[in-house]
Amino acid sequence: MIAFTSGLASLPRTVLRTAVRHRSRHFGVRMNSSQENDPVQWGAIAASAVATPVTVWSEYTLATTGRGLPDQYGLIEGLSYLVIVGLVGWSIFTKVKTGSGLPQGPFALLGACEGISYLLIVSGIGAYIYQAAAN
Repeated sequence: MIAFTSGLASLPRTVLRTAVRHRSRHFGVRMNSSQENDPVQWGAIAASAVATPVTVWSEYTLATTGRGLPDQYGLIEGLSYLVIVGLVGWSIFTKVKTGSGLPQGPFALLGACEGISYLLIVSGIGAYIYQAAAN
C-alpha cells in the first residue's frame, strides 16, 4: 500500500483530477451534500428495503394459494403495501409537479426503489387477476 500511495504522489495533479473526474461519471449523477444526506430519501430507501421482500412474498402467496400471508404477518404485510403505494404516489405527484420522477437519490437507490415499486404494483395486479381467473 505504501508503494501505491507514493506512486500517486509522483503523478501530476492534472492526471489525478482527470482520473477522479472520469471515475465520478461511472456512478451516475453527482449530488450535492444536501441530496446525499436527505433523511426523507434515506427513509424511503430503508422502508422500501423492508417492504419489497415482504410484498414479493405476499404476492407469491396470493398467486399460489389465493390468500395473503398468514395472520401473524398481517401488520407488516399491510405496512409493506402502504410503503409501496406511497412510494409510487410520491413518484406520480413529483412527476406531475416537476415533469420528472423522483431524484436518483444516494447511489441511485431511490430510483431503483421507485422502479421496483412500480413493478410490484403491476405484479400484484397480475397475481390478483391470475387468482381470479383460477377460481
